[in-house]
Amino acid sequence: MATRAGSTGSSATRRIVRLVVCALVAIVLLVVVGASAMALLRHQLVTLADRIEPQTHLNRELEQSLTVARDQARDYQLTGVAGFADAYRTARPELGRRLDAFVPAFAGDPELAEVAAAEHRAAVAWLTRFGDPAVAGPGSEDRTAASAAAFERVVALNDRLEDLLQRRTVDLVASSTALLAGGIVAIAAIAVLGTLLVLWPGLAALRSIGPPLQSLYATAQAQRSGRLAARADPEHGVAEIRAVASAFNDLADNNERNQARLAADLANTQFVARLSRQVNHTLDLDAVITPSLPPIADWFGAAAAWIRVWDGTADVPGEGIVGFHPPEAAPSSPLVLINTARHVATLAWLRETCHVIDPDVPPDRDYLAPGEHQALVGHLQHLGHRNVVIAPLGSGHDVLGYLALARPPDRRWSAEDVDALHRIGQVLGQAIVHARVFRREQQLVAELQELDARKQNFVSMVSHELRTPLAAIVGHLELVQGGDLGEVAPTFERSLSAMSRNSARLGRLIEDLLVISRVEGSDESSHRLVDLCELAGDVCQMHENRAASGEVAIRLHTAGRVEVTGNDQELERVISNLLGNAIKFSPPGSRIDVQVGQVGDDAVLCVRDQGLGISEADQRQLFDRFFRASNALASGIPGTGLGLAITKQIVTKHRGTIAVSSEVGRGSTFTVTLPRDFRHARPPTD
Repeated sequence: MATRAGSTGSSATRRIVRLVVCALVAIVLLVVVGASAMALLRHQLVTLADRIEPQTHLNRELEQSLTVARDQARDYQLTGVAGFADAYRTARPELGRRLDAFVPAFAGDPELAEVAAAEHRAAVAWLTRFGDPAVAGPGSEDRTAASAAAFERVVALNDRLEDLLQRRTVDLVASSTALLAGGIVAIAAIAVLGTLLVLWPGLAALRSIGPPLQSLYATAQAQRSGRLAARADPEHGVAEIRAVASAFNDLADNNERNQARLAADLANTQFVARLSRQVNHTLDLDAVITPSLPPIADWFGAAAAWIRVWDGTADVPGEGIVGFHPPEAAPSSPLVLINTARHVATLAWLRETCHVIDPDVPPDRDYLAPGEHQALVGHLQHLGHRNVVIAPLGSGHDVLGYLALARPPDRRWSAEDVDALHRIGQVLGQAIVHARVFRREQQLVAELQELDARKQNFVSMVSHELRTPLAAIVGHLELVQGGDLGEVAPTFERSLSAMSRNSARLGRLIEDLLVISRVEGSDESSHRLVDLCELAGDVCQMHENRAASGEVAIRLHTAGRVEVTGNDQELERVISNLLGNAIKFSPPGSRIDVQVGQVGDDAVLCVRDQGLGISEADQRQLFDRFFRASNALASGIPGTGLGLAITKQIVTKHRGTIAVSSEVGRGSTFTVTLPRDFRHARPPTD
């Protein structure tokens, strides 16, 4: 297209240049004629303004001055009033100067100069013979008749000069008018000629540019409205328009190809999304890999498809999988070719693409050496395949296997196909990892459950086995301390007391271990409606004697019935542990408040004491097993460190929360929040 436009030349440029030249010629002619007419007109007007009008004005002033002088001289003669003579003599010098300048003002025109000279002589003669003598003094000779005749001659010459000046003025105005009319006619004629000069090439340019441009515009509008098949006419119009039409058609072709690529990419994306939903619907690896081959092969029009998943790793173990479609496409590849395909898949995964193997395309040496390429191509041709793509299966940095698809020789793999297969490799790779991780998690859960069952059985067995000998030890200690076996020497009393205390501590520890075992082994089948207010009242009554012996008051605050769904024995243990700890750490004369209420859909139990308090550092470990607060250890207050751990475990099992608010020396407040129906509550998060 570019060659044709260049060989034709810039015809549109030539037409535009011709049009511009014609317009410039017309403009120059208009300027020249108009300027000439204006110059002549200006000369006429200058002549009128600079010569005729001043001359006329000068002639009229001279006549007026002479008339005034005549009247003053005559009035002085008639009346003898000296003022008239004085006025005459005062104006006389100015009149003389005007007479001196009068004749030179008409030097440019001989006819006017001759009349002006005659008028000057007549005026000077009148002044010399009549005007000046008349004001010489009273009693001058009366020569009125001769003066009048001489003055009439001056006036007659002045009128003649005025007539000549008027004729000059009329002639100049007439010639200016004629000149102006001629200029207008000439300008109009040149304007018409210029219009014709511009209009003719303009119409020719319009015929060669307008219709092709309209056709190009209509094609652009058609493309904009979605008619992608519309094309411009590259055969008509000037060279530039033909070139634009050809470029427009090239852009339309590219756009149509891009639209086709986008449509294919969109269809591939939708297929990948469907495949992703399908493979992520299950975590069974066998149900993910092999069933995916037929739809993948059908979508890409592949004659055969193979998939190979390698064995898992130590972190994510799993068995390898080999699949193929259709069944007659079962491969019998040598191990060396399988390793070659593995190498290709690994390198393709690092490059985030797929590798196409085509015997008509030179091999990429980064993937395969020429010998490896020929061996792989020969094996594929032996299987009846030519155009093969290897898509790696992977997740993160790990390559887990590869997917291979073979097409008939007449169908090649496009960039859109390669991109979609790379995304399919990512989807299948993630599905493989998820399935293997899920299977590994199932194995770990089973192992953990088995370990937990063994631990519970061990704790239960050890606790039961320890209770029997401990009961015998406690019984014999009571017999010895009670004197049933004889009088005890005073030196043994201290040892017996230590043995009794530690036996009791061991008994509490065994009891707590049994409670933990029971809590961990219980299920929701034992849960029922429990009135938390009633349960708190029973626990407070059970601890009354212990609190009274320590001079500690217990106050119970309840609001009717507050029912929750749970295990009544475990919930009783929660209240008992909290109240027991409050009594144990409260000084004599203090008070413990136990409050049960309801906030929204939750039941709230609050136990507040005025005891030792707990530091912020100890509060962070307070619910850990076998942890005891530092001030409790310093005060020598006995305990196993399991009570609050058991309490939190029971509360968490009931999908509740426990919180502590405490200040050293000011007491502590434990708040337990339980859902009234834990079956509809979410498990708490730490």
